[in-house]
Amino acid sequence: MAEHANADARSNPKAPTKATLVDAGLHLMLEKGYHHTGIQEVLQAAGVPKGSFYYYFPSKEAFGREVIAQFAAAYVILNAAGVGGGV
Repeated sequence: MAEHANADARSNPKAPTKATLVDAGLHLMLEKGYHHTGIQEVLQAAGVPKGSFYYYFPSKEAFGREVIAQFAAAYVILNAAGVGGGV
């Protein structure tokens, strides 16, 4: 997943912060779930100022969709590589 974020960062100057937010959100949501993960927690974990979140995402729901998309993309890559044994 980090390789994907780095490729995005080269083509989009907003990508490093956005990718950091998504990565932090992914880890927190896997641990606590969507409804128990607050935006403030994500911002603290990512080290991003509070006002920056809505610059990248119009809502928590949009952020959640991005987290799911990144998780799914990583899953497909790992599954194609035969890592994890599949479900």
